Amino acid sequence: MPVDYARHLAENLPSGDLTLMPDAGHLYPLSGEFQDQLFERLADYLINDKERRNTAT
Repeated sequence: MPVDYARHLAENLPSGDLTLMPDAGHLYPLSGEFQDQLFERLADYLINDKERRNTAT
């Protein structure tokens, strides 16, 4: 995906976020480093989402 499209999606989707990983090729998702970063970001998002929902009630 061209980076401009990814930026557009991140800016226009609710709770959208974009993390660019320099020098990461197409097989980067298979690396342990990527998987660690992915799961850390997912956990952060889920924790923050739960906190947002708890403060909204």
